Amino acid sequence: SQMIQLYRYISAVILAIFMLQFFPSKIEASSFESSISFGSGAGFESSSANPLSTFSGTTHRFKINYAMTDFWTLIGGTDLNFPVGSAETTQFGGFGGLRYNFDVFKYVPYAEASVGISNATPFSDSIEPNPNLRVGFGLDYRLNREWSAGGQVDTFMFPTSEKSGFASFSTGMLHVSYHFYTF
Repeated sequence: SQMIQLYRYISAVILAIFMLQFFPSKIEASSFESSISFGSGAGFESSSANPLSTFSGTTHRFKINYAMTDFWTLIGGTDLNFPVGSAETTQFGGFGGLRYNFDVFKYVPYAEASVGISNATPFSDSIEPNPNLRVGFGLDYRLNREWSAGGQVDTFMFPTSEKSGFASFSTGMLHVSYHFYTF
């Protein structure tokens, strides 16, 4: 059932955060920090055939950020979207891409771009792998050296069989991140 899947997903995130407590940490903060985060929010669908955005349900994300430099980060993660209507398909997907941090101090504004694959496309009841592109913007606030909280908005763009058509899934979510040193 969907509730069991969500329970397993949240349990895995909590276990991963707990295990990160055993990583050695330094006293001073550094911009070469990777992070693991979990977030939840709301999703909205639109398409070329139905351009008005409609609320589609709740969305949840698990993401890992691997710092390459002060500002560039590799990202990877999973999304799980629970639709409002019981007839619609629960969407699950994975993504990988890049993040650019505009600043690395107390407030961290950033932009992300990634490619991914999902088991379903908005406005479709079929379950088959579908590629997508994702663009996102966010802002994190560093609570202390190890923890941050923030918000992010994303748009996933899916190709459709319609001539010059598209389907998109946009999300707005809040997240909590645990930071650790990679170097």
